[in-house]
Amino acid sequence: TSTPIHKTFQKYSAYGYDVTVALGLVFNEVANQLMSSGQIDKLHNFTYDNSNLVDLINEILESGTFGFEGLTGRVVFYNLIFGNDGTSTGHTEIYYNRHVNDSTLVFRYDNVNGSLTRTGRIRWTTDDGIEPVDARPHTVRYSKSGIFISIAFLASIGIMITLALLLFNSVQRKHWLVKKSVPRLNELVLIGALVIYV
Repeated sequence: TSTPIHKTFQKYSAYGYDVTVALGLVFNEVANQLMSSGQIDKLHNFTYDNSNLVDLINEILESGTFGFEGLTGRVVFYNLIFGNDGTSTGHTEIYYNRHVNDSTLVFRYDNVNGSLTRTGRIRWTTDDGIEPVDARPHTVRYSKSGIFISIAFLASIGIMITLALLLFNSVQRKHWLVKKSVPRLNELVLIGALVIYV
């Protein structure tokens, strides 16, 4: 069984490999340039205080010609012009997932060239050949005329009863029984019922 820290190392191992290869290639290029200028001994005496060697390494990394295919994709170091502060860049891939174990690479974006390449086809149909809908389907259903007529008849009876009660409430406002039931509250309830029936 693997421990969580072991899984973390496995997750980043490809990046570690790419960094190691990048360092080896950069120092190889530095050695070649120093050898061609007759200063090979400077690489053996490398310190971070030696600004000439640091500048040479940065110049090689930021030249735009330094790069290789690593485990994480194309490895190129951008210079400060791109605003990435010398960080590595690779490809961005877009996958189309139809099922749990069925993923297809459909687009690849190359960060170095700024190009988007279509690598696969997106199938918009299901296994049964049905196209997925863009939105939730709305279905309008019309009720039968007999049901509509009976509901309209019952609502009109409710409207007439409500209007009759409103009339009774306003005419008998002074009666002690109507006065006790708070006529204004009665009117408010009856108007709400009228709105519901309409």
